[in-house]
Amino acid sequence: MDTSPPATSRVAPLPVRTFTRGFALRAPQTAWLLGAGASADAGVPTAGHLVDELLAILYCSDNGLARDVLDADPRSRDRVRDFYNGTYDLPPINHNSFYSAIFERVYPDRDARARFVDAQLSGHLPHLGQHQLAALVAVGLAPVLLTTNFDTLLEDSIRPMLPIGERLTLLEPESASRAPFTLATDARPLLLKIHGDLGAVTVKNTTAELTAHDVQLRDAALNLLGRYGLIVVGYSGRDPAVMRMLREVLHLPNPFPAGLTWVHRPEDTLPDEAADLLAAARAAGVEPVHEVEAAGMLELMTEVERAVTLPAPIREKLGEHRPVLLRHAAPTPSGPVGEYPQLRLAVLPLLDLPGEARLLEAPGSVPLGVLRQALRQHRARAVLARQAGGQLVAFGEDAGMHEALAEHGVRVTSDTVPLAVTGKREPDSVVMGLVAEALARGLGRTRGITEVLRSGQRHQLRARDPRSDRPEDTAALAPLHDVVGDVSGTLRGPGRANLPWAEAVTLR
Repeated sequence: MDTSPPATSRVAPLPVRTFTRGFALRAPQTAWLLGAGASADAGVPTAGHLVDELLAILYCSDNGLARDVLDADPRSRDRVRDFYNGTYDLPPINHNSFYSAIFERVYPDRDARARFVDAQLSGHLPHLGQHQLAALVAVGLAPVLLTTNFDTLLEDSIRPMLPIGERLTLLEPESASRAPFTLATDARPLLLKIHGDLGAVTVKNTTAELTAHDVQLRDAALNLLGRYGLIVVGYSGRDPAVMRMLREVLHLPNPFPAGLTWVHRPEDTLPDEAADLLAAARAAGVEPVHEVEAAGMLELMTEVERAVTLPAPIREKLGEHRPVLLRHAAPTPSGPVGEYPQLRLAVLPLLDLPGEARLLEAPGSVPLGVLRQALRQHRARAVLARQAGGQLVAFGEDAGMHEALAEHGVRVTSDTVPLAVTGKREPDSVVMGLVAEALARGLGRTRGITEVLRSGQRHQLRARDPRSDRPEDTAALAPLHDVVGDVSGTLRGPGRANLPWAEAVTLR
């Protein structure tokens, strides 16, 4: 069977609500592969956060530096990354092998690696999306889960949700010898922790460990994926061993019989490894094969929950984990102002949204990330996105977009296309992301306000620091200051450093 990717253009992502309607019918025959992004909403550090922590430990050790001194430098993260980027026998930071290489450099001993991971990942609670997945598990709509994560959040959310008398079967490298019996007895629900578990010193981080999967565990995963479809959520696709295993499934007589779906955030480009896998799956006859964009696991699971039917006892258990909605009108804050930080306001309504965007013509082979980088390099005031169907649309100055994108074969047309952002049963998450980014950029040019780096892929705006050379900002913020007090300032940090802070809002 030829599983090499065909030379065709990329298929447009499927809107999440359209996907979940069909997925609800296939759910009992679908397995889940969950990566670090599936736990991010619970505050669990991602691979990137672990890498930065390891780099800081190594930098302080190599240079005889106290950690609090390093942390006092607000630019330490970039400085440390530059210091070890492709130097000192380490690969470039953006290379897939850097994660395992830095683990092995800092902690050559496996026990120390396991203890480090335990300290970093412990103490977190499952988020609502994981409880929603647990509800699917409890009613047989998510019978098999595979994860590259070490944390125990899946087990913590699933076990209390299961009916009395049912139990979760767990397989990880330490217990892989039980895999043949587990498959023979068709034990469900089943969780395979591919890289190990915090409950035992089996976490796998180094290149050798990640490459040499336990044979029995890998064979169990292949067996299951020859009987189930697969939905991949929160996974970067950078683990060669896992991606090799997924490609091996395509050589089975009936690969992914209930389809293959890869879910990622709208602002993230589908990894090349994932795009190649989806193309190879289509060539191998897998049906359906989807790329789906969702803002995170919480948005995906909310749409999945709406598409399925859960019994009343499960809905009641799930209701215990839902946050209380605060949607009542609140008066303007008054009275004495307390210490930073404070929650000032919860919601402001948007009275109108743009109904059309500029149409751009672009070669389908140019990644969206490349075009966005070109806009940043040319300081072009523009934002763009690729709608379902492949249309490239944008907000911004035509001249600036032309100057930034012409070298990539992009033509700025004189046409506009409608954006159905209101009055539509299924809003396109890509379009909504484009509107949110444009809104953030526009508000960021308002006097006294600036756009900042996004937290958890959400746009944020903060009050500008008061400066004597920008009196217009101070004047613009004066009414807010009169109501709530200081909206920016400094706090005393490690090493007596003065850390700036500012009141901010997140757009959702």
